[in-house]
Amino acid sequence: WDKRPKEGRLSLRTIQILEYRGVNIEFFKKCADDGTKWLSRLHEDSNALLEHVSKRHIAMISRDLRNNLNDVFDDDLLFRMACVKMEKSEPVYAQKILQLVRKEADAMRKKGRYPLKKCKQLRLIPDHTQLLEEGEAFIAVGYASGKSSIIKDIEKSDYALAMRSPAYFGGDLVKLKL
Repeated sequence: WDKRPKEGRLSLRTIQILEYRGVNIEFFKKCADDGTKWLSRLHEDSNALLEHVSKRHIAMISRDLRNNLNDVFDDDLLFRMACVKMEKSEPVYAQKILQLVRKEADAMRKKGRYPLKKCKQLRLIPDHTQLLEEGEAFIAVGYASGKSSIIKDIEKSDYALAMRSPAYFGGDLVKLKL
């Protein structure tokens, strides 16, 4: 049940709370620009595409999405085509890449789901032993599937921003010492 850290992403509610807490609008513009660059890299770079499609494929298998078989088929087909490093000039492959990039762009635009650099979504563990001081937290880094750099980056951090999900008030976002 303890999964590896997921990539951190903004959401519309997170943006509202961060604005309320005084984060400059330029930060959000930079996140949107980074998201756009990521989408163009997905379209142009075969390795970035393969990495993203692999993550989607793993998530698809773990959730066992049976309710939307068309998306499952498209993702599986794109995953297989990316794995064999098919030429991007092949019409079906090019169409599937374009569909994926459009789908990701729509999700980004509609939900404000912009990727954040050096940000991971982690699970906080309550301190039932009362070993921690107020404002400190235990975190679950999970199994990084062989990527010890993720765990090392998290261990180097002194602080984390923690936010309830779903968050409704500005106080749902707190800075904690790790």
